[in-house]
Amino acid sequence: MSDMKLPQGSDYHGNGKLFFKEDSYREKFPKGSNWKKSDGNNHGVEIIGMDIRKHKQALVKITKLEKDLEYARECNKVKDKYWDQTRIDRNTYLIEKQILERKVEELETELYFCNRNKRVGEIVDGS
Repeated sequence: MSDMKLPQGSDYHGNGKLFFKEDSYREKFPKGSNWKKSDGNNHGVEIIGMDIRKHKQALVKITKLEKDLEYARECNKVKDKYWDQTRIDRNTYLIEKQILERKVEELETELYFCNRNKRVGEIVDGS
């Protein structure tokens, strides 16, 4: 077991478990600025808790955000329906415009031939 590489600062105690020395642990995980001394429990575990007021505030904020999200989704549905209808109307108007342009072109062509035939008839009758 002597040739086994152990992490720096660790100890091998022969029972298959690696234990880290306090100093190397603190080097890797330094105490934060909000570190509090243990409240006297002798097992060295820090008790982490959340203030009930903060917990309730967090729940209220989460609920508000969920409602805002639902409202935004409903707004998007309405907006999508509006834009779909606008798209349909625009496409309908474009199709009608193209149809009317073709009719105008046909009528202009027909008018041209009518005028030409009228002039040809006047020339033939007039001579």
